[in-house]
Order: sequence, then structure tokens, then C-alpha cells
Amino acid sequence: MVSQLNFSVKATFDKWADILSNWITAQYVKMGSKLKKIIVNSISIGSLIVDATLIKDDSPEALQLFTQATQDLNNAKLDLNNVQYQASLVAVGGVLFDATKPLNDQKCAIYLSARGQCANNYACVVVDGKPSCGPVKTEDDLGLVLGLGIGIPLFSIAVLVVAIIIMCAVKNRRRKFSTEYDRDSFNNGFFAHGMPVKIDTLGRNDPMYKQHSRQRDASFTNQERYVYDNQQPSNFSWDFLFNYISPNEPYHIQRPLTDRRPHSRYEGTKM
Repeated sequence: MVSQLNFSVKATFDKWADILSNWITAQYVKMGSKLKKIIVNSISIGSLIVDATLIKDDSPEALQLFTQATQDLNNAKLDLNNVQYQASLVAVGGVLFDATKPLNDQKCAIYLSARGQCANNYACVVVDGKPSCGPVKTEDDLGLVLGLGIGIPLFSIAVLVVAIIIMCAVKNRRRKFSTEYDRDSFNNGFFAHGMPVKIDTLGRNDPMYKQHSRQRDASFTNQERYVYDNQQPSNFSWDFLFNYISPNEPYHIQRPLTDRRPHSRYEGTKM
């Protein structure tokens, strides 16, 4: 019986250390050459408590194989002298093992106990049964992604709308300025201040406007009669034109005389 063994005796300890070392090696057979050595540190009764050290390759693959094999060790069977014992995992790397947790949590516990904790903003994740350290997805990251995904397009649309509004405003302002400028140019004629015209020259010597002209002449003083539309006094008058133009006669433009014959200078030359 195991309970009657004294493992403080070196011969007994060495014998059982070899038996347990071979059994542990069989449990980690999937690691192959990545498992370098197994050292049994202590054996104690109660029923049978074994403290062992496993030396393996320092690689991510070896760590993942070690994690899976260690988890499977928790349900392994040990046959000693036709008596079967069920193995149970107590601790890994000094960290107690909780077999009541979900399988993925068990793998992460073994993985982190052998590897050490993940870096900041990383946590153990199990993908296809293999544990590893992956980035932590937090609600803040989700809000940031959503904010950038929605905010950037909205900002672009807002900038586009503002640009269109500014363009339309500038275009309308230019059109309004052009319209006002054309209207002012039409009202003022081709001269910046208008061609000087005597106030009372309208209809002079025209029988239809004589009465109106007399009324206007009576309404202005002598000083006002020599004031033009641009409000600048002058002694100039267009009255001399009425000596040559009679308002009662139609005005005809004489047609120019033409002759199809070439000028005497060009006779005898080819055109």
C-alpha cells in the first residue's frame, strides 16, 4: 500500500521518483522533443502528492502544448500494483488550479502560470483551443471606432455643405453687384457723372412743349437756368444747335453715291 511507504528513505524515494517520472513523461508525450526533462522534487502521502518540475523549450508552441497536456493531466489515471488512482492537478507554478472553472479559463490559468501575465491592454484568449495573449477590446475602443466611423463622414459632409453655401453666396453677391453696376451704368450713360445738359433745353422750339417749357422757365431763377444735371454751374448751352435744326422738318440722311466703274487710277490693272 502507498500509504505505508516512507519516502524519506532515499531508496524508496528514488524508486517511486522513477515510476512517477515515467508516468508524467507519458502524459506529456505530445510535446515530443520540446519536453527536455522531468524532475520529481518531492513525494508525500496523502494519498500521493507529487511535486515535479518540467523543463521545456522556450517557444510559444511548446507553451501551448504544455498547457493542453497539463489540463489533460487533471483527469489522467495512474495504475500502481493493480490499483488505479485518479490524478488531480493542484497547482501550476505555485498558483492554485481551480478545476471547477470553464475549460478555456482553466487553459488561461495554466498558460499564464507558466508564461507570466500578459502585457498591458492584453489578456489571455483561446482561439481554436490554443491560448495566447491578445489585445483587450473595451467599450471605449468601440466608442472610439464608432465615433471615427460616423464622425469623419459627417464632418466631411458638413464641410462640403458649408463650401457649397459659401460658393453660392459669393456667386449671388457677384451677380447682384454686376446687376447694380449695369443698372447704374445705364442710368448714368457712358459718362461717370452724365453728359451736362441744360435743365430747360427739353422741347425748346417745339410747339408741343412750348407751354410746358414756359412753365419750367418761370419756375427757375436765372442762376438755375445755367445749372446742369450734374449740379455744376456753366455758361455753356446747346441753344446754338437750334439755329441749324428745325424741329418741324423731318431729318433725312443722304445716301452715299456709288459708281461701279474703277477709279481712273486703277484702270487697266487686275484686281
